[in-house]
Amino acid sequence: MLAQAFAVWRANSIEGLPKTIDPLEMPPALIKGISLIEWREEPGDWFVRPS
Repeated sequence: MLAQAFAVWRANSIEGLPKTIDPLEMPPALIKGISLIEWREEPGDWFVRPS
């Protein structure tokens, strides 16, 4: 699974970090373990997006 994720990472990066990765390219078993979090200015805290 890690090798598949790394292959997607390398395919999407030209020099350094990829600007974006389509989650549909990642192995489904890997996606199940990812929580999407984002910083919100108001109220100035991290927010976990519902899945």
